[in-house]
Amino acid sequence: MFVRSTLVAALASFALGQPQGPCKILPTDNSWPTQAFVKQHNIRFVVKGTGHDYMGRSTGTGAVSVWMHNLKDVTYIPHFQSAHYTGPAFTVQPGVLGFDVATAAHNKGLVVVGGECTVSFAGGYIQGGGHSALSSYHGLAADQALEFEVVTTQGELVVASPTRNQDLYWALSGGGGGTYAIVWSVTVKAFQDLPVTIASINFTSEGISQNTHWKAIDAYQASTPALTDAKVWGMAQYTAGTFMLNPVFGVNKSSSEVTALIQPLLDTLDNLGINYVTATSTYSGYLDAYNTLAFLKDFTVAADILVGSRLLPRSLWENPVTLKRLQRTIRNILNQRTAAVDVILSPTLKVAGNPNNAVLPAWRNAERHFTVVISVVDGQEALDNQDRITTEFIPELKRLTPRSGPTIMR
Repeated sequence: MFVRSTLVAALASFALGQPQGPCKILPTDNSWPTQAFVKQHNIRFVVKGTGHDYMGRSTGTGAVSVWMHNLKDVTYIPHFQSAHYTGPAFTVQPGVLGFDVATAAHNKGLVVVGGECTVSFAGGYIQGGGHSALSSYHGLAADQALEFEVVTTQGELVVASPTRNQDLYWALSGGGGGTYAIVWSVTVKAFQDLPVTIASINFTSEGISQNTHWKAIDAYQASTPALTDAKVWGMAQYTAGTFMLNPVFGVNKSSSEVTALIQPLLDTLDNLGINYVTATSTYSGYLDAYNTLAFLKDFTVAADILVGSRLLPRSLWENPVTLKRLQRTIRNILNQRTAAVDVILSPTLKVAGNPNNAVLPAWRNAERHFTVVISVVDGQEALDNQDRITTEFIPELKRLTPRSGPTIMR
């Protein structure tokens, strides 16, 4: 029997009887742990890239643990050709992190749709959909997948694409990480790098009434469709006493264009008598812009926080009644010592090029990805806060968005 999980130096490690150290096994080796082997010995099988799984599914005591972290090849393909796409592409292995892919693309004057710097690009990120600062402009990461090279549950190395093993390709493109096969590499579209303008707005409730602060938050809530209509991405973090909209991330937008997009919100803040700080900067390309956002570039996943999320559909903004309900709901949640991480994005099918994949349909109508955040404390209070997120806050959002769904920060 397995006594503990053994992690793999390159791909897979397994042992029966006494625990052993990691060993390197390739899919072509006779010792590769097939589905039959795992079933015969009733062993849990898990796949791990960087381990960014809030549910802990990339770990497992006594498991055959497939660790992809040392597979780090990035291959540039200047002229990828298929029946569905012709153009530049990159083939990326699952040990490659988001920043590595962004740097490789930047060196060729290109960009790829990628996530936080420490996320395994070809792992759960792209297999789960994968949102990005480029998602309002190009779609989700899964929308860019041209083909996957994978190890099946039978231990076979195969290619999944729109023309080969189509059902597997469809499922891997947004259907969930570590579920259908072990991804050895993924090939994705690359796009011309374009200038980026970043803007920010920050204020606190100091010197104003609580009601005035909420009016400002309500104004922000109402303002985001103008950004997504312009294919702009953004992130806001706010509480009952603070607000930070940083960045407003405008791909191929000038400083004057981005300023015009946020000016209505600034006008409202002026009318409310709120002291705020705002700034706008333009950069030559994606990576130069992204590198200025230290809180994203050096993002620590789920560090000492509890989270729960919901995709907020654009339909909430199309009716003043539902918008007001959303504003009241968020106010009620934040009044209970919580914080919000609120991502502004619109990865519609049109923006993504009408792909046929397993991405959660709620993404296609999303206006925002709203996450409730509570700081972790020890003991019973931590358990109580978990329960509050699960039984109070998320159900409030579900009642507003019955046809939507949850997702995770990437």
